[in-house]
Amino acid sequence: MIAYQPYTPVDPSASHAGVTCYPATGAARLYVMAPVSPRFEYNSAFGGASAPGDVYLGYLAGARNLPFGSCATDKRAYERWASPSGSGTLACMNPYDGRPWIYFTFGKGIYLAFATRDDSDYAALYQWWEQLKIFLP
Repeated sequence: MIAYQPYTPVDPSASHAGVTCYPATGAARLYVMAPVSPRFEYNSAFGGASAPGDVYLGYLAGARNLPFGSCATDKRAYERWASPSGSGTLACMNPYDGRPWIYFTFGKGIYLAFATRDDSDYAALYQWWEQLKIFLP
């Protein structure tokens, strides 16, 4: 289980770098950033120091009261993800007018990304995520 963070020392509005993409299918927008953290936080759920993206996603899961579960079967959950090329943390929710959002970390938790759609088609967004994650470090 991923430990909730009661506060976040990571400010996702401040980042080392960031990019916004507009995928042709699956997601309407994809945001990727390398958030700034004043220091690495100790987080026993990750076996020690956590990278900024993982710290922020732990905070977000706690702030949104997301249950530990599977984004494949639940529209509101958080979990660890893994593929042959990488791993990270994944959170899914629909906080704004029923539009689905998927947040994820990659690159050993250094990078934070989130994707959304302009409609309520969670299945299409999740299918897009399933195809994307095989390429993430």
